[in-house]
Amino acid sequence: MIAILSKLFKHKRVVLPIIYLFFLVVGILVFNLVVVDYIDGFSVSINSIDLGIVKSKSDVQSRLSVIEKQIEYEKNIDIEFEDHLILYSPIETTLDRFTVQQTLDQNLKNHISYKCKVWALVVNNKESVFCRTKEEIEELVNRIEKKFVPKAGRGEVIENLTMRIMEPYTIEQAYSYYDAIKTLDEAVDYALQGTQEIETYAVQQGDNFFTIAKKFDINFTQLVRANEEFDPEKLKAGDKISLSLKKPVLNVESKYRFIKEVTIPPPVRVVLDSELLRTERKVDIQGESGRKQIFADKTYINEKQFEVVIVKEIPIKAPKLRQLRIGTRRTPNDILVSGAVLPPGMGVISDYFGAPRGGGRRHLGIDIAIPTGASVLAYRPGTILRAGWDGTGYGNLVTIAHDDGTETRYAHNSKILVEVGQRVAKGDIIALSGNTGKSTGPHIHFEIRVGGKPVDPLLYLRSH
Repeated sequence: MIAILSKLFKHKRVVLPIIYLFFLVVGILVFNLVVVDYIDGFSVSINSIDLGIVKSKSDVQSRLSVIEKQIEYEKNIDIEFEDHLILYSPIETTLDRFTVQQTLDQNLKNHISYKCKVWALVVNNKESVFCRTKEEIEELVNRIEKKFVPKAGRGEVIENLTMRIMEPYTIEQAYSYYDAIKTLDEAVDYALQGTQEIETYAVQQGDNFFTIAKKFDINFTQLVRANEEFDPEKLKAGDKISLSLKKPVLNVESKYRFIKEVTIPPPVRVVLDSELLRTERKVDIQGESGRKQIFADKTYINEKQFEVVIVKEIPIKAPKLRQLRIGTRRTPNDILVSGAVLPPGMGVISDYFGAPRGGGRRHLGIDIAIPTGASVLAYRPGTILRAGWDGTGYGNLVTIAHDDGTETRYAHNSKILVEVGQRVAKGDIIALSGNTGKSTGPHIHFEIRVGGKPVDPLLYLRSH
């Protein structure tokens, strides 16, 4: 042992600092254990976010009370903190580790949510719309009812009007987040527009995607995309498809007796004349309209007519017969256009290039009315560029790229008889006519594009 100590002292310049450091650490530990006074406190957190360390829970509550008054003054509304979400974890700490008031306040403001004391429109036991005052909710309901009050037109009489909001509702005090509070105008717009809800619709006999979209006033393309598992050409009665429908918060039912004097059109006798063009009409007997007064009970839900029951009709003046002579001979334009894509003697033009469409759009081709199953012919030699279903409204579509750079399209077919890349000659059968896609009846949509832009097929065919 003496030998060891002797060796250590020989190297005292290295050893002594280590010994001093050892005794310093031991001294600090002893000081903390004996002299430093540990204090009980709480670590405060919310959603796993540390807010600070406090001596007691009341420290947090007192600061929340101050912050609450500040927010109520700024927002001009009574609020209530969601302080039940705060987690207090008991710890032992020292005075220097307590969070200063300014930092604690900032952390509380940043991380603790609060709700505002408001008034709610409660529909079907669900809080649906929030406003600051009860008067605003009452006015909201009043405005919705007024919006759907029927207005009598010229010569019309409305009697025995009754109106009711169809959903059970109450007006109650509630608490909501600040961002959910609406002004009166915002509340009215929201209540009328409502939310988008997905419903299942059983396809009826005669339905297709276009007629269903029109019936429910929804976008055709979005309807097709939302039901990609269904082949539009094979949609059948009983299929269950999904509809995305607007659901207003409140619906208003209006019932009333409707009285109006209306014109009775004269009965028409039609005589077909093969000497006249199909666009020509001649009146053999002028005829004369009659008059009658109708009494009907009408039911509306919001702006849509739900039911009409004719109660009685009182004749005022009887109509007189009108006789028309209508031509059946196809026009030169019928022969020109249908002759380009159909067998001889078939088809008449039902819609022209440039005809207006919804949303400011124009018709990009010519429609030729023809029964389903007629042969559709290639206008000129070319290569099949596309042959299949098109979800933008064309239905079953065939597109041919011609050698001079032009492109022709043949849409709404019931069956496609060619494949992409196939070479076809003028007059080859490429498809059978139909009623697929965005279509209101059996026809061929014929389209010509030059340089990628649609041109009037009539003008093009006359010059080529």
